[in-house]
Amino acid sequence: MNFLDLIKIYKSDWQEVAVRKFNKREVEQISEAVVVASKYGKSVCFVIPSKGKGFIPLEPIARVEIGDHLKVSELELVNLKYVGTDPIQVKTDIMRVRIPEEEEIIDAVSFDDPFGLL
Repeated sequence: MNFLDLIKIYKSDWQEVAVRKFNKREVEQISEAVVVASKYGKSVCFVIPSKGKGFIPLEPIARVEIGDHLKVSELELVNLKYVGTDPIQVKTDIMRVRIPEEEEIIDAVSFDDPFGLL
């Protein structure tokens, strides 16, 4: 018997329900957005002068470092819904911050000049 026979396996998956940019009012109210360490990995600390600080976890694939300052107008809010089989999992939606990747434009090269030297 191996350890996989001893543990309970759950189907654990999150489905993306909605994605949106921060609206103009939200952007105006947030004075700073900084990447911080949290129990969820990396999170964004939003400083809202009239209220305090709020934290939203980043998507795990975000290519930023702790301490990086982010432009709120470039970020997206992602709502996720749990669609797994774990009975202990809270059945509520969660939110993550997405940093959209910029598309890299690559000039086409020909077979006659594969390195673009001519």
